[in-house]
Formats: sequence, C-alpha cells, structure tokens
Amino acid sequence: MAFNDEKIQFLSARLSSLSQEKATGKLVLAHGGDRWFLYFLRGQILFIVDDRYRVRRWSRAIEQHCNPFKFNVERISHSKLWEYQLLHQGVARGQLTLPQAKAALSSIASEIFFKIVGCEDWKIQWQPIVKEPSAKHTFYLPLSDSEIQSVLQQSIQLRQQWHELGLSYLCPDRAPFWKNSSTWQHRLSSDNTQQLKQLFNGQNTLWDIAMKQRRSILEITRTLHHFIQQGELGIKAAIDLPSPIEQLNMAKSAVGFMPQTIACIDDSITSSWKLREILEPHRYRVVGIQDPLQEMPLLIEYQPDLIFLDLVMPQIYGSDFCAFLRKTRVFKDTPIVILTSSDGTIDRVRANLNGASDFLSKPPTPDKVLKIVRKHLPKKQLTTMSTTSLGMSPIPAPS
Repeated sequence: MAFNDEKIQFLSARLSSLSQEKATGKLVLAHGGDRWFLYFLRGQILFIVDDRYRVRRWSRAIEQHCNPFKFNVERISHSKLWEYQLLHQGVARGQLTLPQAKAALSSIASEIFFKIVGCEDWKIQWQPIVKEPSAKHTFYLPLSDSEIQSVLQQSIQLRQQWHELGLSYLCPDRAPFWKNSSTWQHRLSSDNTQQLKQLFNGQNTLWDIAMKQRRSILEITRTLHHFIQQGELGIKAAIDLPSPIEQLNMAKSAVGFMPQTIACIDDSITSSWKLREILEPHRYRVVGIQDPLQEMPLLIEYQPDLIFLDLVMPQIYGSDFCAFLRKTRVFKDTPIVILTSSDGTIDRVRANLNGASDFLSKPPTPDKVLKIVRKHLPKKQLTTMSTTSLGMSPIPAPS
C-alpha cells in the first residue's frame, strides 16, 4: 500500500477516544501545505474542513444528496462552518430530511479522508474548546463514531483500490483536458464530441466528472487512465468556485445594495426567528445573538444599524448591557430597542437612563416591529435588484 497503515490506525483510534470522552474541540491534521480540521461536539463529528476545493466538494454533495435545495445564506451567523449551518437550516425548516443532510456530510468527509489516507505522514493536534454551545441549541447532524468510522473505512478501501490499479499518480481534485482532440473527434458523433469537450476542458475535476456521469470515481479514472498514459489527455490543477457567501457579496456589490443589518440580542432563539420572518421580506438582514458576552466579537463584526435587546437574560440584564454598549465607540449612537414582556415603569426608566432608544413589547407583532424600525432607520433605496434574487439557490455543479 502507498500509505501509512500505522498512522491510519492511530487516527481511527484517536477518533474513537474523542468520541468516548465526549470531547468538544478541533482535531487538526497537517501535511505539507495541507490542513484538515475535524470539528467535534460532545464526541461527535460536527464537520470536516479542507479549504482546498471546499466549494466544489460542497456542490457535489448537494447535487448528489440534497437536490433541489434552496437556502438563505443571510440566515447563517458566520462563515466558518457555513456548509454545516446551511444543512442544519435545511433540516430545521423541513427542506431536507436528516438522512439527506447526513449523506451530504458523509460525502464531504469521505473525499477528505480519501486525501488524508493517501498521505504517508501527517502531524496531528487536538485543540479543546472550553465553552460548549448552550444545551438549548438543537444539533441535528453530528456524525457518531460508528458513522465516521464507516466513512473512514470506505475511504481506505477506495484508496487501496486506487493504488492497486496504478492510479496513485493521479489526484481526483485535478482536472483533465484534451491535448489533441483531432485523434478522437473523427470517431464520434458531433453530439458526443461536444459533450467530451465540455467534460474534459480543464475546468472539471475527476470528482466532478464522476458525479456528472453518475459513475464511481474509480471507474471514471480507470477509463481515463489509458488516455492520460497515451498522452492524449493532460491533467492540471483546477480552481475552486466562490462560496455561497462570496457569491452573495459579489452580487450585492454588483447591484450597489447592502441591506441594513438588525441584531436581535435575546437568549431565546424564537425571538430572532420571529424578527427574521417579519423583517427579511422587507429587505432587512437579521442577526441573532443569544449570549451577548460571548458573542460580542460577532456583534462588532456585523456592526448592526439597529439592535433589539431583551431586557431579561441569564447572562446579563438588558439595561446593563445597553449601558455597556453606549460606552463603546462602535455602538454609542446605534438605536437600541429594549424587548420586554412587562410594562414595569422602573425597568423602563432604568433602561432609558442607560441609553435605550425605544421599547417594544413581547411577543413582537409585525406592525409594531416595522413601525419602530422605520422610525429609527431611514430606508435605503434599492438601485436595481432585490435581495430575494441574491444567493437563495444552491451553486450549480461545475460545468
């Protein structure tokens, strides 16, 4: 075999031990310039990241297991694990079944493991996360140890077959292209010729071609191996596609429109979802913050144009956090609307003294929410497109 059995056994054992320990953190594997990140949540694999060809890998997984799947990029809180967040969103909203989403995660993990086990050696480091996500969060998708071990074993078997067929010199993340089409064009119909030109144009990787042809990566590469050895096909590095977040940002820049951002700071996720349902159809972007002390860097990153702030939270009293925000340069002039389920005069006076701009009773109604937002935020004018046309559908498979 062309890879390190001992190292793979060590990796398998490490994954199992982290599962038994119910560990939360990040397992980092490094080989040369490659870095792979395995995110754990309470002993289960949340997601595996390989930044090389990351978007192509996501596109293939969605095309194979979740098509059609329309998602809203603006509803994810940050860009670090955007794939997981979008799949989680799909399951939570009933757009995807749990088996579909897990199949997509397993597909992504399988391709990354195939790459990892093909390396002769790598360095491994565990980075624990001290503060776990709140228990009130629902996580649908983490892969159990038995699920991830099954994916790893399948990748090992595929890599063994890859080596036995003499394909070790080929990387499936590379893209084949015809060096001289005249040697085969005369033998095919015009339709077949056009199809082959589109497939083997140096823009589709071997993984992409296998997916498009609905054949296994082993079968498609074994077929092309002959043409590569004969010098009729060349193979080169491909470039990755822009992520859905990058696509959305590019589209917004192209139309000259950036939606106003509204933050909802409330330990209950229900408030954020309610505000999103009310405000997003009116082209506002809503960001949910459940732990303001821990997620302060995220709040600073988004720099919302308006903040809805719950009065009573377990981490900190809303009026005290309002006073804290008013002392910062970033939020000293930002409209802050206190969300309260009571009409206590003392609470309102205290919040006013601490810099609150307004108050809104819970649960918020659409009329009152829109009225108070329009009071404090003059509406920006759209130059051309609406946000409903931006980034709401899955990126197409590479063509």
